[in-house]
Order: sequence, then C-alpha cells, then structure tokens
Amino acid sequence: MVTWDEWVGDYAKVRDLIEASYPEKFERFNQRLFTPGGFCKGNPARERTWKTESGRVEITVPDGLNACGFADAPGRYRLITLRSNDQFNTTIYGYSDRMRGIEGTRDMLLINRDEMAKAGLQEGQVVGLESDAQDGVRR
Repeated sequence: MVTWDEWVGDYAKVRDLIEASYPEKFERFNQRLFTPGGFCKGNPARERTWKTESGRVEITVPDGLNACGFADAPGRYRLITLRSNDQFNTTIYGYSDRMRGIEGTRDMLLINRDEMAKAGLQEGQVVGLESDAQDGVRR
C-alpha cells in the first residue's frame, strides 16, 4: 500500500524506502544526508567501470533519427525539448537559463541560423508551430 499522505509529511520515510530498494548506494541514507558536503553515491562512468561484455565503453549509432513513421519534407522540423540549469524533471524553478543566456521565458524555439534563413525567420520573431503528423490530432 502506498501511504502518500505519510510520505508528504515526512520525506525521511521516502528515503528509508529508497535505502531499502538500493542498499548498496543508499546505506544509512537519512543519516548521511546531512553529511557536510554531501555524500557520493558513486559514478561508474567517472570511475571507468563499464558493465558491458567487453568491459569497455560500447557506443552505438542509430540507423536514423526518424522514429515518427513519416519522412522529412520541406518546412518540416524535428523538435526536441531541453532542460535548463534550474529545472528538475518537469518542475521549473525559475526563468533564467544561464547555460544558453535566455532570461525571463520558457517559450523559446532554438533553431539553426541556416534553417532560419531558409524559412525567412528573424531572431526574436514570434512563431507558431503545428504538427503535420496527419493522424487527425491537432497539436
């Protein structure tokens, strides 16, 4: 049974469950949480530990970037989302993206300058985007 109300009232209970689920990384989680400077859970990549058959990094490259089921076309763009330095999962803590120099907004389209020129767009211009997936859903 999930005791949401209990968890919201005391995050230590959530940490106890995390410790029980991942004892090798979160031993004494609640006690170590208040260690000055924090505590390290380990980082296999930093330690050059690769859990692969070869024991080394194995990089794969996809055949293509199109998993949408329709081909490229003039005026069609593939969109991705980016997180900023002050965003965790879907929670936004502010409107300052210091990594990209964007201030005061989250409604931003970043596009290659050559693509902007081809589309006749100018920096700072307000644009509207609409899906052309042709699946009957307007987005």
